[in-house]
Amino acid sequence: MSGIVIDLQDEILPMRYALSRKQLQSDDKDTALEMLTEIRDKIAQEKKPGVIKALLVGLKDFLMNAGSSLAAALIQTSIQGLF
Repeated sequence: MSGIVIDLQDEILPMRYALSRKQLQSDDKDTALEMLTEIRDKIAQEKKPGVIKALLVGLKDFLMNAGSSLAAALIQTSIQGLF
């Protein structure tokens, strides 16, 4: 599982950057960044891939509902490449 952990750690920074650049309402952006921090923490704790994938899918769905389809697409690409 450590290979997945390393790959996911490498994905967090671009996701964080994409979220910070998107035109989201402040509350939505804060919530998305909190969700991403939770995902980063779960990765560091080496949680099961299914747990991390579920969190990523939740973040993607939240972003789609918030109107940030580009950031959601970045996350979807990461999910497909890692799982």
